[in-house]
Amino acid sequence: KIFQAAVSCIGRDGTIYIIPKSFEIELKKLMTEIQSNFRCLGLLEPYCWKKGEACVVRGSDTMWYRGKVVELGGSTVQVQYIDRGYIERIPQCHLYPTALYTDIPPFCIPCQLYKTVPVGNSWQQGAVDCLQELLANEEVEIHVQELPDNPWGKLSINLYFGGMSLSSFVVYQKYSVAEDCQDISELVRFVFPVSPSYTLPLLPNPGDTFPDRVTHLVSPKEV
Repeated sequence: KIFQAAVSCIGRDGTIYIIPKSFEIELKKLMTEIQSNFRCLGLLEPYCWKKGEACVVRGSDTMWYRGKVVELGGSTVQVQYIDRGYIERIPQCHLYPTALYTDIPPFCIPCQLYKTVPVGNSWQQGAVDCLQELLANEEVEIHVQELPDNPWGKLSINLYFGGMSLSSFVVYQKYSVAEDCQDISELVRFVFPVSPSYTLPLLPNPGDTFPDRVTHLVSPKEV
C-alpha cells in the first residue's frame, strides 16, 4: 500500500511517527471538540497519576491534546501525545485525567524503516536530531512493506521525501546499514550532482588582434 502522510515527529528511539493525509479532517474535528470540552478547566487538585493513564495535556501553544502517562517523577509527569507521538515532561498542573476519547485509536502511526538497521543496533542522538530536522511536519510518501505483529507495533515502511529514499539517505550518512538499498547511486547523484562538461575556449594565435576586457589591475604594469 502507498499513501501520503505528514511526519509528526521522530522518537528518541528512531521511531518515525506519521499522520496519514486521509486522517487530517477527522483529527481536526477531534481537536476542535477537545478544545470545546476542556477550555474552561481550572487547576487540577492533587491527583495520584498512574503509568499508562489517559489524560488531556495543555501544550505550550495552550491547546489541549490527548495524552498518555508514560513515566512518573516528582511534580512532573512524562506524557506521550498519542496523536502526535512525541513525549514531553509536563508539570502535573497541565494535565487532566479523562476517560473521554479513549475509544478512538491514535491518529499517528509509529513506523520503522524496512530492512534498515541502525549502526550499533540503536539510533544515535545525532541521527535522531538529523531526521527530526529533515522530516518534522514534512509531507512524505509511505510504501508499506510489513504489518506489525500486534496492533500497537511499528509499521515497516519505505519512506520517500522529495523523491528520495530515507533508507538510502541514512545509509549514505552512515547512520545505518541496509539489507536492500538499491538507489544509493541515485542519492549520490542527488547530493553531488554531476557538473556539465566544460570545454576550454581556443586561444588566439600569436600576433592576432582580438577584443578583451580589463577586469582589475594588480599593479601599474600588470592587468
